[in-house]
Amino acid sequence: MSQWKLYPPLKKREKFRFPWLPILLIYIVVIVVAVLIRALSWPDNKPVEDIFFLQSVVVPFVIITTCLCYAGMFLSVEGYYYDVKRQCVEWDLYYLKKFSQRRLVIVGSTSVAPVDNLAVQLLKLEGQFPLAPKTPLRIKMAERFEVTKSQYIFNQLIETLADKIIKYPEVEVFYWLREGDNTTTEELRRVLDEHGLKFKNEITQLCECPDYSVLAAMIEESGNQWQYSRLIIIADLYNDETVNSMESATALFICKEYPVNEKPKPVYLYQPLTGDADLADSVPVYLAGEQTTAPKILWHTGLAQTEKYPLLNALNECKVAAERIDLELAFGEYTAGYRWLALAVASDAARYGQGAQLIAASEKGKAALTVLSATQPSALKLPEGDYVAMPLLWSFPALVMSIVAFVFSWGVYFGVPEGWSVIIFIAIMFLITPVLGVLLTRFAVRSAENDVQYPQE
Repeated sequence: MSQWKLYPPLKKREKFRFPWLPILLIYIVVIVVAVLIRALSWPDNKPVEDIFFLQSVVVPFVIITTCLCYAGMFLSVEGYYYDVKRQCVEWDLYYLKKFSQRRLVIVGSTSVAPVDNLAVQLLKLEGQFPLAPKTPLRIKMAERFEVTKSQYIFNQLIETLADKIIKYPEVEVFYWLREGDNTTTEELRRVLDEHGLKFKNEITQLCECPDYSVLAAMIEESGNQWQYSRLIIIADLYNDETVNSMESATALFICKEYPVNEKPKPVYLYQPLTGDADLADSVPVYLAGEQTTAPKILWHTGLAQTEKYPLLNALNECKVAAERIDLELAFGEYTAGYRWLALAVASDAARYGQGAQLIAASEKGKAALTVLSATQPSALKLPEGDYVAMPLLWSFPALVMSIVAFVFSWGVYFGVPEGWSVIIFIAIMFLITPVLGVLLTRFAVRSAENDVQYPQE
């Protein structure tokens, strides 16, 4: 299955109505004509016998029924083709939802920035929306801390999450620090030790700020591990005071599973949309995954105009995320740390009753989206077919009726047929009718699967 491509939904087919009246008319007309012909050819002065009705009524009835069974076998090709095609489309959507609803749990998140209570202010729940010209750009250190700035930031982040992280001794730690060096790893380890966090795994320093593709990789990786927990720290700090981007630091503690009743409640991070996908086409498909309730708010950063307009237009058409928050408008020139800061801020919004959140970020011309929510999706239902009779099923009554028609008609007109002739006829019909049913069924299935590539998980 192509991850973010979906076959357009099929129009609902009109419910099949069995043509009782036309078929009844066929029976009546044919039998009436047969009776008239037999009456005209019946010898004069000969009383009407049972053979008259057998030849003029029963034999035509059997032959018509046989022909209708064969006609049904051919006519069922179209209905079965449509049913297979519709099932392909529904399974395509099912696998899309199953893929898009894969998730991790953000057990805890925290951020450090020059502006306090970012989520509250950006959502205009309290105070004024920060604007870039007035927003402070540099994080100020508390005077009592006689440590490096990076160590101070690490301490601020870990202090908030330590109580949760300490329950997971198998945590793997990944961090990125702008202009960081080998000494910063030791600084981070020292901060972790001060909070009683000693891990078996090495701390991994990332050479560049990761994009959301790392989230997709984490979801894939978590499916192969019984226990999965990651601490991701992004510290976007500047030594150059002339830069017009806001400093920020974000820590996300992510697990595979977490108690639903834990306080504060966890936030679910769903499968992100990443890569070179065309947003105008892929966003509606992404939202069709129904990861959770429709997102109320879009947080976006780093989007070029060629990405922003298709995204916003697609969201308008889908009628979701009517409220949009541009992080550059609030914080200043784009920087890599904003996309992770957006995750932390949106996580707070989702956790404290603001509904599902949609986050969009772009790096090097590759836009990515992900959904955060405090609720899990409902269980998926397997698609169900219409159970249209396939041509192969029609072949069995056609086979039986053809044998009955042959034996009965021969017996009426020529007497009881020889046993060998019946056996030969049955053998021939066994070769022709079921094989024809198989070929017609295979044709319908192949045609449907060629028109709609059959989805695979």
